[in-house]
Amino acid sequence: MYNDILIPVDMSDEHAWKKPLSQAIDLAKMLGARLHVMTVVPAFNSMVETFFPADFEQKARAKVNQELHTFVQTHVPSDIQVQTIVAV
Repeated sequence: MYNDILIPVDMSDEHAWKKPLSQAIDLAKMLGARLHVMTVVPAFNSMVETFFPADFEQKARAKVNQELHTFVQTHVPSDIQVQTIVAV
């Protein structure tokens, strides 16, 4: 039926992700589907980017990517195939 399940998460708000993630995990197990866990880093527009170091956005994305991997290792069972996505 479904091969892929996308679940967006705000890692800073457990109330917002706990139940949906649990349901997505159950569904992925039942269907043998791959789970795509996504979070979003805000874009830096040209007005604000001048206030930050040149590599700030790149470092922020790398930090969030690592945090998302840790989040997945902590909250998603290892028997589920998972992909992490950091979007801007």
